[in-house]
Amino acid sequence: MKVFYYPVHSSSFSIYDVSINYPREWKISVGENSDFNNGEIDIVEPEKKAIITILWRPKEELIESIKGERKVKRGLFGLFAKPSPPKIDLEEIPLLDAYKEIVWYKLREGVKNVELVYSREVEICGHRAYLEQIVFKAVTTFLLLKKVSGVVRRIQLLLICDRTNRNFAVFGSALDEDFERLENVINEIILSFKCHS
Repeated sequence: MKVFYYPVHSSSFSIYDVSINYPREWKISVGENSDFNNGEIDIVEPEKKAIITILWRPKEELIESIKGERKVKRGLFGLFAKPSPPKIDLEEIPLLDAYKEIVWYKLREGVKNVELVYSREVEICGHRAYLEQIVFKAVTTFLLLKKVSGVVRRIQLLLICDRTNRNFAVFGSALDEDFERLENVINEIILSFKCHS
């Protein structure tokens, strides 16, 4: 990843028509293969107690993945089959709601005992979005490139930008023991997100 360090007085970042405000002490890195259509930005707290990750891809890829053929995933030697994501009819539910279902499916596939703390609709750059807080127990996960175990709290923002034809997921994560101290900062960073200028 490319790493960007900013002068003490700077507290905003913009690239590929994505912008966000962040505490000036936090470190920003952009995925090497990031471009306007696909990308990743990580914003890391100085003590590496929290991370904000912004992911995006073309809206059309999201639509294709929702409409695509769903196959049963096979486990070790085909013995353990995992069900495919639920079939979603985009004529019946809005694309953003379908996106939320896919994100939740993938989360539940990766971790057990996911609990929704809250979910509410917000508006970002004139777009309807979901802002949610979740908590899950991570037996072993990688948070800030460290192997950790424990309860992880995450605030996530999901939205689809019709102006730039991209979908976005913004995740702010921290271990439970650090979350209370960092929750307001994580929320401020996430809610400062803009998907276009």
